[in-house]
Amino acid sequence: MSLESVLKKIEERGIKAIRFEQTSMGGVARSKTVHVHVGNFKDKASRGLGCILFGFASDVQAGDVKGTGYFEEIGCADAIMFPDFDTFQILPWTKNTARILMEPTFKGKPVEGHPRIVARRQIEKLKKLGMSIYASHEHEFYLCDKKTNLPIDDGVQFNATIRNAPISGLIDQYMEYLPEIGIAVERFET
Repeated sequence: MSLESVLKKIEERGIKAIRFEQTSMGGVARSKTVHVHVGNFKDKASRGLGCILFGFASDVQAGDVKGTGYFEEIGCADAIMFPDFDTFQILPWTKNTARILMEPTFKGKPVEGHPRIVARRQIEKLKKLGMSIYASHEHEFYLCDKKTNLPIDDGVQFNATIRNAPISGLIDQYMEYLPEIGIAVERFET
């Protein structure tokens, strides 16, 4: 996909904001949201977007991890993030918003520790060996009460259908939205 085709989709679908998103070392999605107005998205997509490299020097709860080479060792500097236009997706659960995945550069070179860059290197190594990779993911999470922060149920009765009743609306949303962003849902279970 090209910048021009992304701009066309933005116009056709009435997109107002784009999340410039990347994954930290701990797998946490981190983003900056850019308003589309007056060429703002086009400018950021072409020239890059500054973003601190702290996500590569922190744990999943944003605590400092010393010695990574991505934070205080480089003076808490920003990387310049560039979009991968092939990852542009309209987010069905958020009004008039899309997302595009970013990859960082520092001093004009790719940030070698970035998860997408590491994965690409590994895939290339497999290709040289005449191999490829097939993978799927099992996304596990707990739903907690907003006030108490405790799980919404006691966790007994593994896979009991009755446990789905209190969250049936949420399940419906997952089943609708995830395929729209390219995630094939094989099954849902408690």
